Amino acid sequence: MKPAELYLPHHIDVTNQTSKSNLVLLNADDETFYRKGSFMFTSVDDTEMEVEAALCKIYCNHFCSHCAGVDKRTYKDTDKQCQLAVATKKEDDVTVSVHFCILPFQPACKKVVLEQYKERNFTLTFSKPMKFADGGNISLEFDPDEKILGWEKDEDDIYCDNEVLEKEVDYNEVIGYQEVASKNNIKRLEELEKDLLYPPRLRFRFNCTNQSLADKITKIKVKLNGCDPVLKYIIKLKRPDFSPSTFADLSVTPEETFDDIHSRLQFDFVLLKSLLVVGAAFKDHHDADNKWFVFGLALGLSHSQLRDIEAQNSTLEQYVRESLMLWRTRNTTASCKPVVDALKTIHFEDTAAQLESHFEGTAVAVPGDSHTDFPVSRSAKVTCNDITSFDPSQQKLDITKAVDVLNALKLFDTKKWKTLGLNLGLYLTTLNKFTEDHLTNTVGAWLSCEDGVMENGGATWQNLIKAVKDTGDKATAEKIRKKL
Repeated sequence: MKPAELYLPHHIDVTNQTSKSNLVLLNADDETFYRKGSFMFTSVDDTEMEVEAALCKIYCNHFCSHCAGVDKRTYKDTDKQCQLAVATKKEDDVTVSVHFCILPFQPACKKVVLEQYKERNFTLTFSKPMKFADGGNISLEFDPDEKILGWEKDEDDIYCDNEVLEKEVDYNEVIGYQEVASKNNIKRLEELEKDLLYPPRLRFRFNCTNQSLADKITKIKVKLNGCDPVLKYIIKLKRPDFSPSTFADLSVTPEETFDDIHSRLQFDFVLLKSLLVVGAAFKDHHDADNKWFVFGLALGLSHSQLRDIEAQNSTLEQYVRESLMLWRTRNTTASCKPVVDALKTIHFEDTAAQLESHFEGTAVAVPGDSHTDFPVSRSAKVTCNDITSFDPSQQKLDITKAVDVLNALKLFDTKKWKTLGLNLGLYLTTLNKFTEDHLTNTVGAWLSCEDGVMENGGATWQNLIKAVKDTGDKATAEKIRKKL
């Protein structure tokens, strides 16, 4: 919300104290303008007034031109929200760039940043709304900071102090609070945008200087201090000579909090029961130390994946837990049967039977009951084959699901690959680069969440079904939905 200036009819007496106070405190929602072509003003008495864009001073299609502000003091006191944009790009075989851009939380400002990075072929994701804390500055904290084995981190000279001030985000501060929004200062702001000097951002490059020292995947934790809520991310850098298709060259993802993990796992009955039952069995079994590796192989994990688990952990409990977690991330809709079969492979028949028994006689929700409009619990005999994770269509997909997605699209008209890509959130500039294997490359870019995929809801079966349906291929969309 922010002040906006109106061309007022002459018959309105602005010298009247009551009218004047109401006008000064009018606030307009920028999102309404971009959605409906009009401003929705809210007065101090909570009354609303919709105003056509023609009545507002709009010099150009730039967000700040809508913010002339009836009273600068009012604007200064309004509660302002911001947003973080994380932009990533692989510059060459050994160099990657990561930008942390802080912008006002407004649709038009977001559009500006999207255009900035679209021209430079960066992948872009946005955070939820945030605010500057009392200190008025946001800084980044890296872990590790300086000594990253095999890698060097270079900072941009513009923000060598590694912080962004609140006044650098506020475009009214940038053009000067004493000035009225005009074509000249808007042009000046646009020139700053052209050079990536506004909105402000912290820019970093990571160079792999010694591949023999670098891990296959290097993880760097990033914490944004000075914002509310505090934001945390994990940067994953892939060593240049490490080239399995399951890992992107570079990824920057929000670090999961306890609440995030709880929300993600609270309906995953298969994983939760497996962790409890299998974990307890390995802890109590006298010969368990020699069997966890075979158990992992029986789950379908590779030797290298299990060796990585062994190298990164130190106890049997951790080995088993990480094996089950890794299995689940690659089999998000599987029943507990693979776990039961793996237990039988290592002769843990009693544990296998115990796990199966957890899913027998379970009360489950049965939709469509003739006596009520709501799902009700009904006692039913349910086997471990029947229990899967909650709403698979909503679960996030990654590049490891490329084969599954391509199999689901076997009947899709490949001539419509470009339309499908656009529906999925990919940019035309990206799609035009695909000169062969069009559908495969499109699916790969989508699963890697390139361009505007995250803004389009991310890579999920539900979004794939919608995108396929929007191409006109309702039959394929329905088949994918039924498979789920």
